[in-house]
Amino acid sequence: MVSGKEAKKRMEEDGILRKYGMDLLGAQLLNLGVTLLIAVISRRFLEILLFVPVFTSLRRYAGGYHGKNNRECFWLSSAIMAVSIFAIVCLENWMAVSPDAIIILALWEFATGIFICMTAPVAAEKKPLDALEKKVYGRRAILVLGIQMIIAYLLLFLIGGIGSVVVVAHSVIATSMLCAKILKYTRRPQYENPDS
Repeated sequence: MVSGKEAKKRMEEDGILRKYGMDLLGAQLLNLGVTLLIAVISRRFLEILLFVPVFTSLRRYAGGYHGKNNRECFWLSSAIMAVSIFAIVCLENWMAVSPDAIIILALWEFATGIFICMTAPVAAEKKPLDALEKKVYGRRAILVLGIQMIIAYLLLFLIGGIGSVVVVAHSVIATSMLCAKILKYTRRPQYENPDS
């Protein structure tokens, strides 16, 4: 039988978990709303429809910088989406007028892919990784990246402009990873995990 104090403690823990879940759901819905707003304003539905799954599926395993709280995460996500769409539009316009653009983007994609392979996964202050997670996430990041790079090259050389979406997504992830690495060395004790 559960005592009154234990029952009260469990109810408080359940309430904290429910609040956390609701806060997380609210943040994700807000991010989705901003993404849809950017899609409507930019009229780039196809690009956003491709960018979001490419970005999130690789970011999950490659790691990188994470916001300190939901508010920072929201603003960073919104800024990443807006800047990424702007970059995609610029690259699509560049490819339309320059025949060399596709080759340059293909080389950039290769360099970005090498960087991600060599550094993934990157732990963040809010998401430390133990030794097993590093091994598993590293392998998954390379697998997802390999599939996405094949898609990027097919899109670049067969369709053109839309291939820039994958290149931009990988560039944003590589930048996030680099930022997390820099922060790791400037604030080292916060990133240490005794299990790693």
